[in-house]
Amino acid sequence: MKKNITLYILLVFLIVVNGFFLFRHFDKPAHRKGGNPMSFVVNELDFNAGQMDQFRLLGEKHHKDMRHISDAIKQLKDELFSNISKLDVDRSKIDIITDKIGQFEKEKDLKMFYHFQAIQNICDSGQKRKFNQLIKDALHRDGNRPPPRRLN
Repeated sequence: MKKNITLYILLVFLIVVNGFFLFRHFDKPAHRKGGNPMSFVVNELDFNAGQMDQFRLLGEKHHKDMRHISDAIKQLKDELFSNISKLDVDRSKIDIITDKIGQFEKEKDLKMFYHFQAIQNICDSGQKRKFNQLIKDALHRDGNRPPPRRLN
């Protein structure tokens, strides 16, 4: 049971962080450089050229990994719902498919967590404080209100 609680907490954390980043991306057009959904992080953290290169490589790998997982989930969901019209649905087959979907969702969340950790690792100490604050603001955001802006 404790393993599940940790997983649920991590899942909620990652969903909130993703929501925060998407909100910030679509809320502020000035943060959209070249259509990169994480460009506001670059603006907020004021990355130098070396950090930008590392960030770009991390982003490309992350995008590729997430695309692969999302494609696998879509394929499994197509397989799952192709059974919806069948009169005699094999429950064990449905359970196997949904378990696989759950594993891919877990993998997606873990990759997101480690991606954010990798971003934090390319930050200097001041940027790490700002990044941690961004994450903290994302976790404590409620509803449709944007996180409070910090004066630095």
